[in-house]
Amino acid sequence: MFCNDEIGCCTISGWANGVLQRTSLALGTPLVMPDAVVEQIYSNLSGWSPARPGSDQGLREIDVLNWFARTGVDLGRQAPEVTLWGALSVKDRVGFRQAIWLFGHCYIGLLLPLTAREQNVWDVVANAGEDQRAPGSWGGHCVICAGYDEKYVYCVTWGAVQPMSWEFLDCYMDEAYVTHSPGEWIGVSGVSPSHFDFEKLAKYCECLAG
Repeated sequence: MFCNDEIGCCTISGWANGVLQRTSLALGTPLVMPDAVVEQIYSNLSGWSPARPGSDQGLREIDVLNWFARTGVDLGRQAPEVTLWGALSVKDRVGFRQAIWLFGHCYIGLLLPLTAREQNVWDVVANAGEDQRAPGSWGGHCVICAGYDEKYVYCVTWGAVQPMSWEFLDCYMDEAYVTHSPGEWIGVSGVSPSHFDFEKLAKYCECLAG
């Protein structure tokens, strides 16, 4: 959960899930961001305080990306800092797939509809009322998309893997980013799990950010 079941820190929780995934795949040992660190980062960036419930207003993804790129956080083994990140077109399925293959996941924003609340698989409900299927009627949410197949995209959120249809992604994704932390994604062999070294990954990232 990384505290996202209690506060609106999905932008930080999404990042923490990304750290967990990258280090698990590339280094073989997961690096877990403690909940206290998630809360502290969220408080520092947003002004949230548990003593002021009204201060829980969330954060913009781009502000979180910029903070991790400039500052990062010391988790003991290495500081997970993004040295490269770029925005993807929300309509570019090829770039979206490439980002997951090359860098492990996409860090995205969703304008969730109320129809998704009761769905095991997030999908578009064409016959629902406008108030139920409207983008953002449930709220904005940040997740990482860590896999896909012909039918579904698999995001990580709220302590679980959540499948969604490609149609749902096209309808409700409003921003998408590719990120790269070399110390987490380049393994001891000098290449990523997808067998790219740093220079090749940097060139691909520049192309994707275009």
